Amino acid sequence: MDEEYHHYNSSEYRVKLRKLDILPISSRLVLTDLLMFFDIVRGFSCVSLPDYVEKITPDDNTLGKLRSSHLDTDCYKSNISIDCLAFQFNFFNRSLSSWNALPRDIRVIEERSVFKTAVTAHLWSIEMSEGITDESYEE
Repeated sequence: MDEEYHHYNSSEYRVKLRKLDILPISSRLVLTDLLMFFDIVRGFSCVSLPDYVEKITPDDNTLGKLRSSHLDTDCYKSNISIDCLAFQFNFFNRSLSSWNALPRDIRVIEERSVFKTAVTAHLWSIEMSEGITDESYEE
C-alpha cells in the first residue's frame, strides 16, 4: 500500500465531523438514549418508566438539595443505589444523568422533532467547546 493516510488530531476530527453534520459516536449514543428516554417519559413508547425511576416533585424530600444544584421538577431520580453492578450501566441510570444535565428549556419541549433538533444543537455545542476555537470551524 503506497497510499498515505492523514491523521487528524481530535480538534480537526471534530471540525470535519461538524462540517459533515455527523455527531461523534459518543454524542450519538447520548442522543439515542435521550430520544428513547424522551419517548418513554412523554408516553410515545410502549416502554414505561420502571418503579425505581420517578419525577422529582415540589414536595420531594430532596427539594432543599435541589436549590444548591441544577436539578428542578423536570428532572428524574432513581431510588436504587447504582453501587450494584447490575444497575451501573443500566439504560435508565445512564439516561437520567444525561436528561438531568440538559438545560431546562430543552427538557420541557413536547414535540419529538423539536427536541431532537435542540438536543443535537446542545451536543454539538459541547463537542465544539472541547478545545476548538471559533476560527477552527468555518461553515
